Order: sequence, then structure tokens, then C-alpha cells
Amino acid sequence: LTQKVFSKLGIRIPRTAAEQARLGKYVPKNRLKPGDLLFFRTYAPYISHVGIYIGHDKFIQENYSAGKATITDLSNTYFERTYAFAKVIR
Repeated sequence: LTQKVFSKLGIRIPRTAAEQARLGKYVPKNRLKPGDLLFFRTYAPYISHVGIYIGHDKFIQENYSAGKATITDLSNTYFERTYAFAKVIR
């Protein structure tokens, strides 16, 4: 999802969350802006999931179990627990 979205904006990024996590600049969680990438350690200790912050404590992510992109609250217990960091890529 993130690779497709960024491609539409003319920005090339790698396919996997782990590769994407190597790019950009860190953003503190309290300074998130729409478009920032959120990285998660769903399979700790590795970065294994990424979403795009859309504002108001929500992000869009590829939900593999649902088979589609979904909007999720960043305060969701699972994602709060697995949140690693955020980055801005321009």
C-alpha cells in the first residue's frame, strides 16, 4: 500500500516495511502529520508492518486478514504495543 501511494506522488520507495524504515527522518509521535509513515514491530524485534498517518490519531494500513486497506486508530491496543517509530519521507 505505502509503495503504491508514494508512487502516485512520484516518490519511489522500497517494497517492504523493513526497507522503508531505513529511509527518511524520524518524527516524534506527538508531531505526526498526515503522510508520515508509521512503523510497527508486529514480529518483534523486526520492523514488519507500515501504515500512513492520516491525522486525528488514525492511519491507513494494508490489513492482510481483511484483504483490504483499513483505517485504524493509532490508540488500538495492538498497534500501540507494537509501534516502533515514525518517519517522514519527501
